[in-house]
Formats: sequence, structure tokens, C-alpha cells
Amino acid sequence: MLVVPGQLADDVGRGNDRADRRRNASVVAAPCEGNSWASIERRFGVSARQARRIVKDIGTASVTNTTVIDPIGIIEAAVLR
Repeated sequence: MLVVPGQLADDVGRGNDRADRRRNASVVAAPCEGNSWASIERRFGVSARQARRIVKDIGTASVTNTTVIDPIGIIEAAVLR
């Protein structure tokens, strides 16, 4: 098994490809846009529990590393749904 430096062996094969990273970023944004856990579950094909875990684990890191947050854009996206 090949493990990339900084990557836990348990993480190999889970959430490491580009599609999963994009999905996870969308899952993190979804609650901010006013989506319920049930709608996130249906929309992204993950359980509500898994979605909450993604938001907890990835969302915290993403928010602290983001330099620009567009609150107007988030509100507009939520209203247009």
C-alpha cells in the first residue's frame, strides 16, 4: 500500500480522489446554503451522519484556510434554490 506523506494509512482509498474532494466541498457548503441534512443526504448520496462528519472534519479546516467568503453569494444561492 502506498501512503502519501501526511496521509494516514486509514485514509487510503477513502475520499482521496478529485471527485470525492469536490463532493465533500459541496457537502460542506450545503448547510451554509440552508439545506437540511435530509436534503444533503439525498443530493450527494451520503448519509446524514456522514455529511455531518464531513462538515465537522473538512469544513473547519476549509473555513480557516479560506481568505475570501462571499456571504451575499451564499445567500443568493440559497434563495435561488
